Amino acid sequence: MLKDNQLQAVEMYVSGMPVTELSEQIGITRKTFYDWFKKDEFQKAIEEALELRVKEMKQQIRGRAKEYILILEDVAKKSKNDMARVTAVTKLLGIIGLDPGTKQEITVSHGKEDDSKNDLMDILQNKKAS
Repeated sequence: MLKDNQLQAVEMYVSGMPVTELSEQIGITRKTFYDWFKKDEFQKAIEEALELRVKEMKQQIRGRAKEYILILEDVAKKSKNDMARVTAVTKLLGIIGLDPGTKQEITVSHGKEDDSKNDLMDILQNKKAS
């Protein structure tokens, strides 16, 4: 079982605080921290705290997803930078499951069974040939 100051050290470490600073704040030496760091129980506590932190951050991002999508839409519509617009549109398409880097096949049906692999492509090819 970890002691209170070890649990404090885990929380401070996971939050990104430098070892020197967290050591000073909880009244230990850096060597003590690194001795703790070598122990499996301390390592496991750090891993669990990191997993929890990642989970919390993902929830925060999901909670703001609509806001981020609106920002991407704004960039796609209004940016003066072509690359920024292309990147924003690519991200938006990715969100809805369309990979702009992948060729999409479109099949058109005229309400009847037909063996044509892709009527739309046939129509376009005929127009090009004309």
